[in-house]
Amino acid sequence: MADTIERAVDAGVSSAIIAVNAAWGSNWLGAFSEEQRMEALAFQRDAWITAGIPITGVYLGDPMSWNTPRVVRAHVRHVIETWPDLTSVHLHLHNGRGTAPLSAYAALHELDERHELIIDSSIGGMGGCPYCGNGRATKMIPTEDLVFLLESEGIDTGVDLPALIEAAHLAEGVVGHELYGHVSKVGALPSGQSLYAMDMPLIETIAEAQHFRLGPDTYAGGSAPWKSPITSVHREGPSGRGSSPTGGEPE
Repeated sequence: MADTIERAVDAGVSSAIIAVNAAWGSNWLGAFSEEQRMEALAFQRDAWITAGIPITGVYLGDPMSWNTPRVVRAHVRHVIETWPDLTSVHLHLHNGRGTAPLSAYAALHELDERHELIIDSSIGGMGGCPYCGNGRATKMIPTEDLVFLLESEGIDTGVDLPALIEAAHLAEGVVGHELYGHVSKVGALPSGQSLYAMDMPLIETIAEAQHFRLGPDTYAGGSAPWKSPITSVHREGPSGRGSSPTGGEPE
């Protein structure tokens, strides 16, 4: 630690962050306590402050997917209350147990306009950790799912979600296997011209579900139990039928 700080001072570093990885637990050692996390962070902070380098942020890593909304939120709250001068919180949460998006969202609610929240994610949830015993199954927060969540909560990300969904499908072709996102499989919430055709056949496979981006050809010839076109007073169009995702009349 002393050597690291000395090199940073010599290089003219003006601020630093404190960090703890595998913050909430280890697949070999079990859970880590709040006291252990705070002790590790305080040790680093004291060393930097003694050297005259202010601390501006905290990094919390979780390569083994031990995060849950309750423990992440509680720890972020504790850190901010203990060191109110921190302005940045960086979360690297792996999603092996499916809780990382929930944990990131919970952490968001502990912060206010003074803070910057950095959330690591990857297209399709690609990622893993060969050191934690779960490998590729560790995964990351899918970027397309995170963008959808934030946008749905009124947070403007500036990201083109349809283009991001296409990137996720392109990535599946590159890596040669299905990735782990959800929004890439079903699309964003449909509205207007993107509302589904009301009398589409039964949709059973992920390939058929891609009609939201590829049009009705994905389900052409599929089995349908209805004997006549489905109509609704709640949908505009001929006979009250909805428009297809491509803007034309459903086939």
